[in-house]
Amino acid sequence: MSAQPENGICILAVSPRREQHTSGFTMIELLVALSVIGLLIALLLPAVQSSREAARRSQCSSQLRQIGLAIHNYEASYRCVPFSGSIRSSFLVSILPQLDQQALLNRFDQVYQRRWLENHRIALYECPSDPNIDAFPYRTSYLGNFGHGYLRHGFNGTVGHSHLAFSQITDGLSNTAIVSESISQSSWKSRMYDTPVHYPDPSQLELLIVACRAAANTRTRWFYHVGGNWTETLMGCLYTHTLYPNDVSCTNNWNDQQGILSPGSHHPGGVNLLFADGHLQFVPSEIDLFVWRGLGDRQGGEPPGTFWVVAGAFDENPV
Repeated sequence: MSAQPENGICILAVSPRREQHTSGFTMIELLVALSVIGLLIALLLPAVQSSREAARRSQCSSQLRQIGLAIHNYEASYRCVPFSGSIRSSFLVSILPQLDQQALLNRFDQVYQRRWLENHRIALYECPSDPNIDAFPYRTSYLGNFGHGYLRHGFNGTVGHSHLAFSQITDGLSNTAIVSESISQSSWKSRMYDTPVHYPDPSQLELLIVACRAAANTRTRWFYHVGGNWTETLMGCLYTHTLYPNDVSCTNNWNDQQGILSPGSHHPGGVNLLFADGHLQFVPSEIDLFVWRGLGDRQGGEPPGTFWVVAGAFDENPV
């Protein structure tokens, strides 16, 4: 505003008022932007997690193939599959030279006990999908096939307590499993529950299975875990094909050799399965039980089957 004289009269000139504009987001705009960002994260996060799991599963498959190659090299040298029947070591200890770990085995031979090796961690024996591997650093993620239904059939698998040559796998190497996975000890499905009654007769295998599921449902008494330290003999590094993958496990009233040791994994939907010829397949948890048992039997004479599935294999409810 300024005063301007005109004909002796002062006239006040008023300049027009300039409006001031402020830039920024309103609260509604901010909420909309945050909602869009949250939606994008919700859409992308599962894809990222799925991609990471696919990479971990691929690495797990690669590790199993290396174990399979070591088993083949061992069989070529000694004319038998490495077994978990000695007092001193598991089949995973036996194949150390075939995995370029001869120096480690030499150290083990000098002490004549597992104690030194028990505290030695081997990354090849650890599945990268196991989120709790650091909490149980000396356990193995990979187990040898002990067959199915030891109570009825005895040892009919491929890794056990006897010197077994590939030529004795009469069902064919490409139709017979040799190694699968074990789920981490943080999962209730890794526990070997104890049946309250011992079933000694081979005809009582079905009764043992019923008692095993009942013991797992109550989750009260359990013996130890499927998949122990990688040096452990017999049950520490073995699994069975008696029940489905990722199913329950139990002892036959503290008799672990006659028990049920189901394999498991943290891969969604199933487990990796290494066959005696070295090829690997991902087996769904709901595989037909007849087919699954046939894959675990080296001499059953079953016709080769496909991995068709049935529903209702096991209860997924956590503790």
